[in-house]
Amino acid sequence: MEKTLLAYIIGASFLGFSANSLAFTKNVHGITVSNEIVTGMQSATLANIQGVSGGGIVNNNVVSDYGQISIEDADSRANNTIVNQNGLLIIYEGIANNTQVNAGGSLYMELDGRSSGYLNIVRGGTMHISNTDYRLVDVTTNDPADPGNVSIENMNVAGVVTIEPTWLYSPREDFAPTPSTVGPSLITKINNLVLQDGYIDLIAYGPGAQPNRLEINNLSGQGNFGITTQLADNMGDFIHIANKATGQFGLMVNDSGKEPQTTSPLTVIHANSGDASFSLLNTNNAVDLGVISTNCIALSLVKAQIGI
Repeated sequence: MEKTLLAYIIGASFLGFSANSLAFTKNVHGITVSNEIVTGMQSATLANIQGVSGGGIVNNNVVSDYGQISIEDADSRANNTIVNQNGLLIIYEGIANNTQVNAGGSLYMELDGRSSGYLNIVRGGTMHISNTDYRLVDVTTNDPADPGNVSIENMNVAGVVTIEPTWLYSPREDFAPTPSTVGPSLITKINNLVLQDGYIDLIAYGPGAQPNRLEINNLSGQGNFGITTQLADNMGDFIHIANKATGQFGLMVNDSGKEPQTTSPLTVIHANSGDASFSLLNTNNAVDLGVISTNCIALSLVKAQIGI
């Protein structure tokens, strides 16, 4: 253990951090701290948390090894944060400005979380975006959930990003059945999105029949999207590119499997301009609609529109 700690301290010194910085400030309330390493050092059961609230600011911090930084209100922020292996950064309402999530690191953006500057999710890094207000969700009813309202300025994704509902207390087994009438969309906004062989997975809120609406201004690169649909009721996630889409993208459609009485096209992607191409990733280029043969359900029912 002594050798491990010594090696960690030596490594930290090369990154511009002192050995003293390992004793990080746990309660950053209304103050500014800089150049700290937030780490649990040993295991998930010994996680150390740096809470930032009351207008607190953390600058140039690194979180790793079961450490956690939590931005806990709208007046607080994290600037120039690096999230390394087994590190966790959580944004509740506040702002993450210039963030790098490396392999094995995780970023969670909850209700009204915002990202400004750059946000890089490298290969092996993960990000979770809440599309619901977790405080008010009752998964046992069909009441619509309020949206999470997460917004991101510039994001580069080589890892995996999941946009999904979050809630308190009830297990997923208690979910109310998805109704046939579509509810209000759950909106997430990204100004500029670059995929670098990354994957973005959209998961709808089933009890409220609430699909995602991913609002992107500009999309480029190459990578894949996953969406959820219930084609039997002509509902599903929707990706809207307001300006320009360029590059090559795959689309994995996860349908509820409810058997449709009729089939009609469902537009799931629309871009106002650009030359982007989208292809279906499902086996045999088909979406499984319960007992209906998958061979007849293809991109004719799940459409991408460019400049229409």
